[in-house]
Amino acid sequence: MARWLNIHTEPGTKIVVYAAGIIPWVAPHGTYVDMLGMNDATVARMPAHRAPKGTNPLTYYAPGHNKYSISWTVEHYAPDVILQIWGMKEHDEEVEALKRDYRVISMTNDTRNNVLVRNDSKKVWQ
Repeated sequence: MARWLNIHTEPGTKIVVYAAGIIPWVAPHGTYVDMLGMNDATVARMPAHRAPKGTNPLTYYAPGHNKYSISWTVEHYAPDVILQIWGMKEHDEEVEALKRDYRVISMTNDTRNNVLVRNDSKKVWQ
């Protein structure tokens, strides 16, 4: 994903990412927002998402990974690119903002590794 960003985006592209560790290091020319809300006071004060259906809520433990708001982050930051959407199937209500303003341009077999591009973005080449 970082290589894709280096090739297909220009400096200053706003990028939302879940795993904000390695990607900003390998593709440093973007402006990054961490979807998990660890650095966002509004998201930090929202309730955590519950364990997805089919998982045991007593053993589903992902500290720091269950506080996010796809809709708030998209509407507040209006990113050009969104990487690694988690919970697309578990939280349909969160995905409405994505369906309206973004299109999927790359998807692997792992549905968490999506690349979504804002429909009106001029900073991304395909």
